[in-house]
Amino acid sequence: MNFSISVDGTEKASRGFKNLSSLVRDFRPVWPEIHMYFLRATLEEFDAQGARGGTTWKPLSPRYKAWKEKKYPGKPILVLTERLRRSFSVAGRKGVDQIYEENPLSLTMGTAIYYARYHQRGTKRMAARPIIQPTTKDMDRIVSRLYRFIERGARDAGFNPQTGRR
Repeated sequence: MNFSISVDGTEKASRGFKNLSSLVRDFRPVWPEIHMYFLRATLEEFDAQGARGGTTWKPLSPRYKAWKEKKYPGKPILVLTERLRRSFSVAGRKGVDQIYEENPLSLTMGTAIYYARYHQRGTKRMAARPIIQPTTKDMDRIVSRLYRFIERGARDAGFNPQTGRR
């Protein structure tokens, strides 16, 4: 995104737009907050067995369920060794198996555990059990947070975001 304006005699406004433009080119100050929201939502998905995002995870096959109950009694769906669930821990960005890559205009989050994609999408032999299912409410919250970040930047650049005037 790039904002610019050039009008004779409006050096102050032009400076304000440059400040706003540089802010909008770097969302890194807000990425950690969005990352923590993502982690909490994902852990809630595990706790709700998929129901949080609207698609309750399909039950395990009878054969696999019997094996799992024998070898790992009491462990819910997608939680066998806890490794996958722990990769979404809110303990921090340095969590084992956790992906967190922030750039000025992008944020990549997730897990480095290779088999997570099979659970997310399913396979020919295994039902999809999406770990990450952002809801409309999730997206609204994230967009709202980004909007507030931009709005604060506009104020810091000397604009009144409510009227659009300096």
